[in-house]
Amino acid sequence: MDEKNRFSLLLERLMATANVKNIVLANALQYDVSYISKWLNGRSIPSKKGAEQILSDISYCIVNELDDEGRENLYQEYEVDNPEDLQQAIYDNLEVEYDYVSGLKNSIGSYVAPQTSYFSSLSLAEFISRMQHPALRKVKSLDVVATMDILSVSREYRLMMMQIDHRYMKKEWDFPKVHFSMIINLEVGERDCFHDCIFLMNVLTNGSYIDLQLYESSRAYGKIVFAAKDAYAISGMLFDPDTCVAVMISEKEDIRDALYRKAQSLCSRENLLFQRVKMRDMITGDKYIQALMSQNIRLLIGRASEYFVPPELFEELLENNPPDDEWALVIPQVRKINQLMQRLFEKSDMQIMIYESVFFNFSISGELDFFNYKVILSAEQRLKYLTYMVKLFENNPNLSVKMALRNFATDYRYRINPCVFLSDRISYIRVENRKYHNNIMMFNHTSVKKMFDQFYAQIWEADEDQLISDRTQICKSMNHLIKSLKILGEVE
Repeated sequence: MDEKNRFSLLLERLMATANVKNIVLANALQYDVSYISKWLNGRSIPSKKGAEQILSDISYCIVNELDDEGRENLYQEYEVDNPEDLQQAIYDNLEVEYDYVSGLKNSIGSYVAPQTSYFSSLSLAEFISRMQHPALRKVKSLDVVATMDILSVSREYRLMMMQIDHRYMKKEWDFPKVHFSMIINLEVGERDCFHDCIFLMNVLTNGSYIDLQLYESSRAYGKIVFAAKDAYAISGMLFDPDTCVAVMISEKEDIRDALYRKAQSLCSRENLLFQRVKMRDMITGDKYIQALMSQNIRLLIGRASEYFVPPELFEELLENNPPDDEWALVIPQVRKINQLMQRLFEKSDMQIMIYESVFFNFSISGELDFFNYKVILSAEQRLKYLTYMVKLFENNPNLSVKMALRNFATDYRYRINPCVFLSDRISYIRVENRKYHNNIMMFNHTSVKKMFDQFYAQIWEADEDQLISDRTQICKSMNHLIKSLKILGEVE
């Protein structure tokens, strides 16, 4: 008898959960029962030509035959709560197992040991396809460590690689038990700080839904090692930005565990690039104020926040929008922060880069990130906010202000922009994950800080077709929105 493969094991488990007999599934698929037996014992898998319909029919049959206990068990396993989503989840699970087994059967690599295969050379696209192991679907508990010289590969492949562990994740969910530690190289080879920093910000945004930790080590140079604990590992060497050589894939315990442990040994605290912090801790621990008191402040504003709230509106928000019972404990600190920010914007010489979309989106939605709490402002309150900003820009000639007309990189044209705070003392990123939590990433390593300093300097001197540098023109654009808000206020 052939050894059972991952597809046959999953099919067998699903049929057992739903108490579906071979003949029942055969009748549902209108196949001879012998085919079902071959799929279950690992002798064959469905043909590629009809696989999509077969997997869909299997999913329907499983869900249709479930009793109450089996349905609840699968609801919990797949983290869904209705039959339609369960059917889709089962189909997705079957598909990824089928693709994995099919890929192994059609590969031209050689088996060097049980559960281990070797390829002398693979294109990066082929390598990435083999990274998409079924184990990555486990969102309840997943532990991945990767050592990847990801900034040395082509930009389109970076995106493909970083979407692997998010394929089945819905953005409105959090996955605190999905741990992903990635070690990257920042020191060796040529660096494109502009695209590298934009890429890292998007990695942090996606990673805010899981427990993501980024580390730096020159030992990641030229390597791609991806190891899922107790599941599998894949490793290779970058021959060029599009090719991997000496590729090994293994589910064998001693090989995969050795690769996992070796990668994990590079995850030291001193190599951590960003430290995730909570806004409340920044406020109570004085990190927020320390950042404001730093020299050489540069802001990249991707959404409306508490930075530009005028005093009168600030008090309204404190009074009318208590986020939780503990909010009262930090009110003295946030008042102090607001007063300090007013003085800074009125008298300092900081640099401020604001995306044009910030003004437009805020005018329409009224959504304000108020110390990481989502607040919706009325038309009158939006008017106060924008009017105050215009006065700041008009009355402080030492304040350097520029407006970005669009995203700087076409790779992320439709992504929501983050907020970046840079200074000589404390720097951090507030990524936009629509949830306003787990989104503050404080710089923890000099290498990444240098990269972002260079990135900001580069966008500050961007071409005229990307920026508005004329303060009068910026204020004119804002005044147009102010007029529109006055009309909206009359309607409300």
